[in-house]
Formats: sequence, C-alpha cells, structure tokens
Amino acid sequence: MTLKKSLALLILLGAGISSSEAQTKLSVLKSNKSQLEIIADGVSNHGNWTITPSARPDVFSTHAKHVMFRSDVDSIAFDVKKNGIYDFVVLDSKKDSAFTQVRWESLNPFEQPSESLLKLSPSGKLSKEQAQFDIDALVYTLNEVHPDMFSVCGMDAFMSMANKIKIELPDSVNRIGLYRYLAPLVSFIGDGHTRMLFPNNDLFTKESLRFPLQLDINTNDSTFTTKLDMFGIPKNARILTINGVDNKTMIEKMMPYASGERYFFKLMVTNYQFPALFELFYNAPDYNIKYLLGGKIYTKKLKAATYDKIHAEINRNKDAQDNKSRVANYSYSIIQGNNAAVMDFRNLEGRAAMANFADSMIADLNAKHIGNLIIDIRNNGGGDSSVGDMLFQYISKVPFYQFDKSFARISPVTQSLLSPEQYMKVGLYYNNEVAKIYPFSDKSRHYQGKVWLLISHHTFSSASSFSWAFQHCNMGKVIGEESGGMSVSFGDILIYQLPVSGLKSFISYKRFWLPGSDEKDIHGTIPDFKVPADKALDYTLELINK
Repeated sequence: MTLKKSLALLILLGAGISSSEAQTKLSVLKSNKSQLEIIADGVSNHGNWTITPSARPDVFSTHAKHVMFRSDVDSIAFDVKKNGIYDFVVLDSKKDSAFTQVRWESLNPFEQPSESLLKLSPSGKLSKEQAQFDIDALVYTLNEVHPDMFSVCGMDAFMSMANKIKIELPDSVNRIGLYRYLAPLVSFIGDGHTRMLFPNNDLFTKESLRFPLQLDINTNDSTFTTKLDMFGIPKNARILTINGVDNKTMIEKMMPYASGERYFFKLMVTNYQFPALFELFYNAPDYNIKYLLGGKIYTKKLKAATYDKIHAEINRNKDAQDNKSRVANYSYSIIQGNNAAVMDFRNLEGRAAMANFADSMIADLNAKHIGNLIIDIRNNGGGDSSVGDMLFQYISKVPFYQFDKSFARISPVTQSLLSPEQYMKVGLYYNNEVAKIYPFSDKSRHYQGKVWLLISHHTFSSASSFSWAFQHCNMGKVIGEESGGMSVSFGDILIYQLPVSGLKSFISYKRFWLPGSDEKDIHGTIPDFKVPADKALDYTLELINK
C-alpha cells in the first residue's frame, strides 16, 4: 500500500468509518482528471467540483432529489432523501483516494425547527413563539411556491395582516385557535385553490354534539335553506335565524375563511365549510330556529346531536337515499319524450374510464338518433383536464385546446413539496406553444346531434376550463350561472404542512390563461343563457322543445 493510500485510509477512519466498511460498503468513482461534473436534478454544474483528498470528508451539500457525479471514465448517482448522507470514494489515476460525501441540506430556514420549538405543552397548545414560527414558515412557503401571491391582495396589505396576527397572538393557542388566525390570512390572497385546511379531527368526534340540520347556502342571495326533512323541519324551509343570529350576520363572519376569486364562489366555499365554521363560531347545546315555509314563519327548538344521530336521520330520508345512488363520476340517461340525453358529469377523473364511457354513450345516442346531448357540470369542481379533452374528441366539430399558456414557479421549496409524479427538473417555464387536439374523424365515434352545457357557480378549476373551451370552440350553448373558475387563474396545488402545529394548507404553484382570456377582464365562463343553476336543465329542455 502506498503512503498516499494509507493517508486516505486514515482519513476514512478519522471520519468514523472502519476499514472493513470502507472496503466493503463504500462505492468507488474512478477519474483521470482532478475535476468532476455534478448533475443535480438534471442540471449540470459544468465541471466545477474539484477532487480534494485532504478533506475529511469532502462534502457536497444539496437540496436536489437526484445527484450524479460524472468523471471522464465513470459515474455514480444517488437518490437523495431528506436528511440523507451518502458516502463514496473518488480514486484518481494516481491512486489518490478522496473520501466524498453527499449531504442533504434544506434551503428553507423554517423546514427544521429546533427541538425546543417542536415540543408542545402537555395540553397540546402552542406557545406564542411556536405559533409565530409557524406563521413565518407559512408566509415564507407561500412566497416561495405561489406564482404571484400578491397580485390580488398587495404585498403591503398582506404583510401588515400577517404582522398584526403575530402581535395579537395570545401566550398559548391550540391548533383550532391558530387556524382561526391563519385561514383569513391565506384566503386574503384571493386564489380559490390556495387555502388552509380545517382541522376537523380537532373539533369533531363521533361523540361530540353539533348543529343537527343540513343547510344549503344560495350563492345568488346568501339565503339558507334546509337540504332534507330532518328533526321536524321540512326540506326547503328557509332558515331566518339560529339562536337569534340571521344568515347575513353568519355569512359576514364566515366569509373571511373562504378562498376564492368571486363573491359567489366564496359563498359556495362557505357553503361547503359551513358545518365546521358554524361549530367554530356558534356551537351551543340547543338551537332556537326560526324558519319560513309556504309564506308562514315557524319556530322550533332543536338539541345539538351526535354524528350517529344526525346520520341516522339523514339515512332515513328518501332524498338522501336517492343521492347515494349517484356515485359515478359520469353517467347518462335518455329522456325519450324530449329527444335528449342528460350526461351527469360530476368529476374529471379517470381518463381511460372516460374513453370507455364516452365510446359507449356516443354509440348508444347515435344508434338511437338522440338529437340533443345535455352535459351537466353544475356540480363539477374539477380534476384532470385531460379527461375533458377526451370527451371533447367525441363532441367538438373543430380542433380544440383548453389553455393558451401556463406558468409554473419551481423554487427549491416547491421541489421539496412535489410528489414524484409532479416533480419537474426545470427552474421556470413559460409555455405559449398550444398543441391543438383534433376530434375523432370516424363518424361512428363522433356525436351527430346538438350539445348543451349546464354550469353553475360551483363549476370550478378544470371543470371551468372545460366550459370555457366548450364555448370558445363553439361546441354548443351554455346555460346556467357564471362559472366559479376564472379565465386567468392559479391552480395545480401542493400540500404544505406547518412544521410545529401540523396544520395543512393548499398552495397553487401554476398560473393558467384560457383561450382568448384578457388579464384586464378576468371572469368565469359567461353562459349564453343566464338562469339560476337549479332551473338550468328545465330551461334547456324548453329550448330544445322550441
């Protein structure tokens, strides 16, 4: 053994690695030159790494998920995990050995709080310092991930709101208390995809008592009505007050917790979050309810009920049973008397399933000479836009596309949150190259009749882009309400978990422009025939009959 090799072995031993481990476990990278090329997440540093045998060890710190060292004759690669350390030896042409180490390093100063910060009190509450750390971590992550978080709210207003929250925090706060501070802050951004997730398990258990009715908030006039006949109050009763509080007062208190671009969409989000937000603000052992039905005002007192009692009441209700049967993402039925078929399109999921479904549906409608297909996406909140592309191939008369351009901001923090399926190896991209998709040329696979589309304020995300492309490419007429998704919008969410409290947030990391959209006039899909969503189907059938 040469003196240089002996020194290299001493370096290994000095680093805490035994000679047997060095000989049997450490991989060796051979090189004839003094420099190596490092390729981190597909990006090369063009040979800037110099082999240094005297280091103990020679450390390459990185936040990349995949790292390759490449010499003129050899290469070695590592899949880098969080907190991972990966050792190997570089052996040059002179037989000099360099103990080298790849070490994961976070570029996010809030990713790894100290042990003292992570230690919660016996009651599970966070100290003011812990809560402030989570707020700083959230603001930092939003700023690193979101493509343009201040485009609506303004940086000064947002940061003032965040600083005010940090000052007003009590000495200790539980997770729900922290949510009450943070949800309005995130909603202030004005992006329907970016929002705090309610910590349901902190508030609800099967034994906890809660408000017993199922209510629906009208997104046009903010009124509350009962969804089902429950506990002696009939379906479609208009709720006037609950324990003396009217609907407008409740809406005003809940709206700051709803993320969205339009007031009507924020109402829809409030409707979705109503059970949790009501418990947060108005929980009581019993409820005095004043309601309007058939022009008369009634009052009734109900006790708070458990989850099991409420769901037993729901399950005995025929309307609820009917809704249970409608579980498919998409289905259709033929209305013979109106020479029409209605496709209930509730979710953009399952590209292969959509291909099979659309093949079968279109073949059936063409064979039966059904002259009108009504596609109902009033209750569709989005999903995979390529599922919509698949359906378009069966109904569009012209080549189509759903997005003019898109922009994604991929910072190191974004990369740390991306799943393997989402992971992208570029820093920034701006795409305005639109590849049009062509409809099926085979007439047997293409619908021969007229197509109508029903939309509502609930039509959001990929469902909204579907409605926009449908109208933009003149596939048919659109009936209902303006969609909840906008012509220029943020989307494609990542989930971020706050480091101390564990509260979670959705954060958009892309921005989309729909065909023909104008940043100075952002809006949803505007129907050709504007009618309340619950009347859209009947209105369409009247148009068909005429």
